[in-house]
Amino acid sequence: MSKRLRSETDELLSVNNPDLSILEQRMSRLENLLERLLPVGVGPIPEDPIQRLEKRMEKLENQVTALVLALEKRPISQQQQTPWGCPPDHIIRHVNAVVLDSDIIREKSKRAVVEKLPEGIDERDVVKSIAEKCGVADDLILDEIHRHPKERSESTSQNPRKPRILKIPFASTESRDIFLKKFRMALSNLPNFPKFLSARRDMTQSELSILYNLRSQAYNSNSNCGLFKYYVSDLTIREFANPKPFRTHTNNH
Repeated sequence: MSKRLRSETDELLSVNNPDLSILEQRMSRLENLLERLLPVGVGPIPEDPIQRLEKRMEKLENQVTALVLALEKRPISQQQQTPWGCPPDHIIRHVNAVVLDSDIIREKSKRAVVEKLPEGIDERDVVKSIAEKCGVADDLILDEIHRHPKERSESTSQNPRKPRILKIPFASTESRDIFLKKFRMALSNLPNFPKFLSARRDMTQSELSILYNLRSQAYNSNSNCGLFKYYVSDLTIREFANPKPFRTHTNNH
């Protein structure tokens, strides 16, 4: 490798490079998840940045391969109980996303998603008011706020009461993170806005598969214990310190 190319590569892999910080976070999260399932010794860590990256990817590939082989050998009756409740191909797609979808990930790293916001209202005004309370209105790209999907699909048309998600782009990942961190507090200071809204970061399809599965697990656990005790935050099930009584739709009628 030429000195110029190596220099460019070192700069690209630098921790200070904002474009790749989200990739580093995702890769570290994936490594931690797989390490819990299949602990593997790391061995000597190379000094060269490219070799370090190759070493990490080799370890991930070995862990995923071992995991898939182990799952394929399990009896059919047990194959539904895979990690996170997802089939092995979801895990593989999660690995591929770290490597292949850098452009998509870079854009998603600057977007927030608001769920449950009713349609037919001035959504940009709502988002702008929340962003102002969060102190990031100047970084809000107001003209690019949009519903997703842009057209209501057959499934959403069959359930008109369920609003489409709202994607909210910011000029930087930092502003997006501040918006998400302060969202709940900002909403509580806006008395005319609905309090059932929720916000999260924009996710890839593989992350969404994990998110929906974890939400289902949290819902079932809450239902079983009769308390609103468990919730999902950034692909992790967490517990409230002071859980409240859990109410379902059937309990409300």
